[in-house]
Amino acid sequence: MYTHLSIDPMYTSDTLYLCRWFNEPHVKPWWSTGHYCVPNNYDAYNEDIRQLIIRYKQEPIGYACVYSINTSHTYAQYQKQNGNTVGIAFVIGDPGYVGHNLELPILQQIIRTYCTRAARVICDPYVDNVSIFR
Repeated sequence: MYTHLSIDPMYTSDTLYLCRWFNEPHVKPWWSTGHYCVPNNYDAYNEDIRQLIIRYKQEPIGYACVYSINTSHTYAQYQKQNGNTVGIAFVIGDPGYVGHNLELPILQQIIRTYCTRAARVICDPYVDNVSIFR
């Protein structure tokens, strides 16, 4: 069922999706413009944040980022000693795909594809966001 899922680098042409998704009612309260992972430049890769587009059956349905956790990061206390620790944040922006049990396969594919050198991976959802736990 999840063979149609792909996680691809984000490019400038993807910015229109983000503008739409970040204004969806199920997304907006959790992904404000001040969020550390909302891209402020839309290159597919920068040194600190790997920005990604989630696709299902080749249709863009969400955004993800993989970022380094360093000693000044909010989650620095969870950093693996002598190891590379990364964080993952993602959102299913297209409301038509919310609640279809895609969250775990998305997370697994991000880890398999983009976190192969990480000693520890942190994914920290907002516990108040009950829609992600359906």
